[in-house]
Amino acid sequence: MDKVRLQKPDFAFLEADTEGLELCRTIRATPQSATKCILFFEYDSRYLISGLFADASGYLYNDAHEDEIMLCLQRLRGGERYINAAMMRQFNQPQVLAYQKTITALSKREREVFRYLGYNHSTKQLAELLCMSHKTVETHFEHIKQKLKLTDMRELRLRAITEVGILHPNSENIGDLPDDNGKIFPKK
Repeated sequence: MDKVRLQKPDFAFLEADTEGLELCRTIRATPQSATKCILFFEYDSRYLISGLFADASGYLYNDAHEDEIMLCLQRLRGGERYINAAMMRQFNQPQVLAYQKTITALSKREREVFRYLGYNHSTKQLAELLCMSHKTVETHFEHIKQKLKLTDMRELRLRAITEVGILHPNSENIGDLPDDNGKIFPKK
């Protein structure tokens, strides 16, 4: 991020992995940054849905041809977004459409709480990171659970971790998740 601040590039080409998505979010959240993020994905990327959450300007596959990269840059310079055509078909899958509906149901602050929860932060950590009381964080949790039609904190935490991209939704290796007090939620 320091290089982006110092050099102020027009474009940032990022791998669509946990680090790349987080850097994209950071760049997008920086008020004076005009840098447009272009995310590069693997074909079977578990991060594809999470890429939407990062709010990048361009979405390409790693093996994108030079012509497509140039077209992407041209569109971004014109103020448009660019999404690879094959990727767009994947975005129109029921799972992705449901995710988009979910995210648009949440307020900006709720999305922020949801994202940090996806990195498995505790309520106390979230309160410190977001400069709010733990009661306010808990209120956001309740609102998010209502909007996502989830019944308990375990479901909310698992959904956040899955959708933020740490886990693949179909993963068999989810393991046990700690609650805010360090107590382990066993896998169901």
